[in-house]
Amino acid sequence: MFAEGTRSRSYGLQSLLTGATRYLDGPDTWVLPVGITGTEALFPVGGETLHSVRTVACIGRPFAASALRKHAGADRRIMMDTIGLAIAELLPPEFRGAYGDEADLGDARRVRRDLSDG
Repeated sequence: MFAEGTRSRSYGLQSLLTGATRYLDGPDTWVLPVGITGTEALFPVGGETLHSVRTVACIGRPFAASALRKHAGADRRIMMDTIGLAIAELLPPEFRGAYGDEADLGDARRVRRDLSDG
């Protein structure tokens, strides 16, 4: 799923929508972070035609949605920000946007570390 809800005009990752947590409710649901670059040139915002471009998909380590929910205390914002951080780790710094190093995401960063360590 693309939990941003829309394309970014700055090409940076936007805050993921908390409503997407409903897709994480299944008992056997896993999250597979994927960072995709190159698509911003495929069909640019405001463009009228598709362009042939090179795209790159980097796939991260999966984690159980149940573990995410537990470590985040079922806080939907923290859950989605943790997923955003997992995706941002797979992107070059200029594409990390809302999940860049300077973003104030202390709780989500803690949960991300907990999931990576476990």
